[in-house]
Amino acid sequence: GNRNNAIAQLQSLAEAYPSHAPVLSAVVSQLFTADRPNEALVYLRRLSQLKSHRASAATREYEYLVSLPIDSSNRERWRDFVDTYGDLEVGVQGREELVRFDAKLNDPVWQGGRQGVQWVENGKGAEAVQQLQAAVTAYPDDVEFAGALGIAYLRAGDRALALHYFEQAKAKEPRIDRTYRWVSLIGSTR
Repeated sequence: GNRNNAIAQLQSLAEAYPSHAPVLSAVVSQLFTADRPNEALVYLRRLSQLKSHRASAATREYEYLVSLPIDSSNRERWRDFVDTYGDLEVGVQGREELVRFDAKLNDPVWQGGRQGVQWVENGKGAEAVQQLQAAVTAYPDDVEFAGALGIAYLRAGDRALALHYFEQAKAKEPRIDRTYRWVSLIGSTR
């Protein structure tokens, strides 16, 4: 209940001991937990300047970046990551992720799927169905496309198809802490 005070104290310690890896790691962890990722990344980069912690800091940043949505601002984050850590194994993985990122940003089917998700969020699910069907076919692992298509079908009254896409989204959800939304939609649809 006093997280912000604890974070401030840890940040003070990090300033007093700028090369103390456990303190820097604690600040990073607390900032990520407090949903303050931009601040966490600053400390993570400081941690990466310590030679013995460079690889672990890069891996932590990679794990954060893969959780971000695909858009042009996050593409720049990947570019910076690759430029900073290109010499590490995780930097090679980052380069591969950047290639996938660019492929999606330049794919009209993926862009149509993103537009379909926006339409569903704006209450225009009927207009989104065709684009979302194409996106789910092209990107079957994208939980946002499957989930949005489920919502569009649910709003159209087709509970069976909605349930199918909610279950698909739940099965493909990469983060356990985000499955609650699909579980909730599955339960209410049934």
